[in-house]
Amino acid sequence: MRIVVAQDAIGTEGGVETYLLAVMQALRSRGHQIALLYHRRSAAPGAFLASAHEAVCVEERGLDAALNDLREFRPDVVFSHNMSDLEVERRLIVH
Repeated sequence: MRIVVAQDAIGTEGGVETYLLAVMQALRSRGHQIALLYHRRSAAPGAFLASAHEAVCVEERGLDAALNDLREFRPDVVFSHNMSDLEVERRLIVH
């Protein structure tokens, strides 16, 4: 399955990020293709980027370009987790 994981920020080491990283690693270990959409990077995001087959930053690419990148990934499902910018979630629903 091709899964997009949408998360507000990556690179921090809080409980939310620890949980999400574990979920992404478990999904990938079971053969799923993971694309990570994140709004912003707060520090070095090494573990997150290593757990995804593709990673797209809204802050760096802009929302339209980021969503176009995800469209090319052709996801089966989107798992939106802790996204503070609701416009990103609204646009994910449409795409």
